[in-house]
Amino acid sequence: MNLFIVVTTRRSGPLLKGLAEAFGRKGMTWSVFFTGEGVAVLHQQECLVAMKGADAAVACGESWSALYQELDCPVEIGSQLNNSMMVGKASRVISL
Repeated sequence: MNLFIVVTTRRSGPLLKGLAEAFGRKGMTWSVFFTGEGVAVLHQQECLVAMKGADAAVACGESWSALYQELDCPVEIGSQLNNSMMVGKASRVISL
């Protein structure tokens, strides 16, 4: 099963971390897209460590630039097109 997580709020970090760790224990295939204030989760080191098992981790470039213009993004920069493509490949979608 290919799971896809959309992270839309900065408060999603603990949930994402827990899900990522559970998916890793189960050997599940999953990917994640960060948009809006959800890109703030990318500053939580424990989430970055937990996401190592993701097949893909992409942040909306517009969202990242709006909050962190000067900083390098720790995951791939993409667009809402990436979001749509990832949704299309997913068996299940979880929105945080």
